This record gives sequence, structure tokens and C-alpha cells, in this order.
Amino acid sequence: MSATTTALRVVEWALAPEGPPPGGDLRQAEALARPSPELAERLGQLAAVTAARLRLAAPPLGDGAPLAAETAVLAAALGSLQTPALAAALAGALGPARHPAEWVTRHGLAGSAVPYLPAAAAEPCMAASPLTALIERPAPGGEAAALQVAHRLLADPAGRLALKLRLARPATDPSVRRWRAALLDRLRLADVTGAAAAGEAPGEARHRRFVLDVYEAAMVHHEPEHLQQLRWARSVILDPLAAADDSRLFDALAVAEWWGPLAAIERGDVDALRTRRYLGYAYRQGLELHRLARRLRGGVA
Repeated sequence: MSATTTALRVVEWALAPEGPPPGGDLRQAEALARPSPELAERLGQLAAVTAARLRLAAPPLGDGAPLAAETAVLAAALGSLQTPALAAALAGALGPARHPAEWVTRHGLAGSAVPYLPAAAAEPCMAASPLTALIERPAPGGEAAALQVAHRLLADPAGRLALKLRLARPATDPSVRRWRAALLDRLRLADVTGAAAAGEAPGEARHRRFVLDVYEAAMVHHEPEHLQQLRWARSVILDPLAAADDSRLFDALAVAEWWGPLAAIERGDVDALRTRRYLGYAYRQGLELHRLARRLRGGVA
């Protein structure tokens, strides 16, 4: 087996991922600088399939730029997880993904593999895949790059829809919840800070509308899962024995934190929530949990 064969196996796995990515070796890795026609074709297929999964057109955001050979290196790195240090070194050596087609293809690889990656390999892969970093969580220092991808997506109708639907899904990892809460809060504040920097009055609050869109989509598409998380988090926070378990309390507080941007909008303009007919009423349980968590931390409810 060679590095090209390893990369090809990983790309084929990513087209229909099930379980962890397949393993392989990295012999003749220099050949990845010029991917074989078969590998290049499979990477193109992965770009189209991943775009469709995200509800993006092909090419994504109208970008038809050819894929960089470095994406094949990422595929090979994901196939060498039996040696995490080597996988991390390969992923860490990748240059930045420069255009939307590259973002989408790298996400097709990294996004499916991240749940199976050891921490040492996960962060370099996040750094190499800015779309994965945006949807899941960025590696330390990668927040600015993830925000750049977010703003590019928000400027495109299909990209805006794709990001909305992804962020609305319930997350099981508390670090993902915390990142998404921070991201939504930054977007909520972007209209005000951007206008202030330009010496203007806040405009139509386009980003705040997007934040409300995310919570509305969460209630439309994933209400039972979100309510189940809310009930669990509330039971942990209110149970002294459960709250004594630091990991469970951290997880429960992350659930409450995810509702923070919506709570902030409600505090500033309650009518903004009342006009959202598909938001329903169950979202109030999220606001109540957020207030409970603030009281626990000694903040103002």
C-alpha cells in the first residue's frame, strides 16, 4: 500500500462514512504532490457530495477553483491514525484552505473523521479545515479564520441556509456548544460593533436576524432533542449530588450557555422573539435554564 492508496481509501470512505476512517501507510508520500487521476476524480466527487449534504450548490458559493493537492495529504493523514503523532504532523503541515471548494472538500474529510480522532490529531485537522472548525469548534487560535468563513457563508443565500441548519442541530460535545454560543453571540453583536466602527447607527441587524433564524430552526427541526437536553441539564444543575460531578456540571452549563445569545436578544428586545411564529413557546425553557445557570455563577438573572 502507498500514501496514494491510503488517501484514496479515505476519500471513498468519506463519500459514505461509517465508523472510523480506514487505515493505511504513507509510503511514497511525495506522490501526493501530484494526485493520480483517480484520486483527483474522487476528491471532486467528494466536493460535490459534501456540498449537497450541506445544501450548497456545486461549485459551492460559485467557486469553481481547482482543488489543491494538499487536500490529498489531509486524506492520507486521516488514514494514518494508528500513528497519531504522524497524522497530526501531516495535518499541521497543510497550508490554509483558500477558497470555498477547498473548505467544503476538506470538511468532507475532517468533518466525518473528527469524532474518531485523538485530541493530538483533532486540533491540526480543525486548523486545516476551517469549515469544520466553524461548524464544530476551532483549534486554539483558529477563531478568526472560522469567523471569516462564517461571514463568507452569510453573504450567500445558500451558505446562510447551510450554516443556519448546521448550527441549529443539538451538539453533544460541551466544547462545541460553547463555541457555537460564542459564535452566535459575536454575530449578534456584529451589527452594533460594525456600525459603531463606521460611525453609523445600527442598520437592519442582519446578523441578529440570522441568530434568531438559528434558534427558530432549532425549534422547528430539533425541538424534542433540545428539550431533552434542557431537562437533563436542569436536573443536573438542581441536584447537589449530580452538580458535584465537575464533568456533568460543565456539560449541563454548556447546554445553558448555548441559549445565552437568545436570552440576550430577549433582554434587549422581547418583541424580536414574539414575531417569530415558528419559534413557538418551548424555547422559554432554554431561557429559564440560562437564567438558572447565571444565578448559579453569581450573575444577574
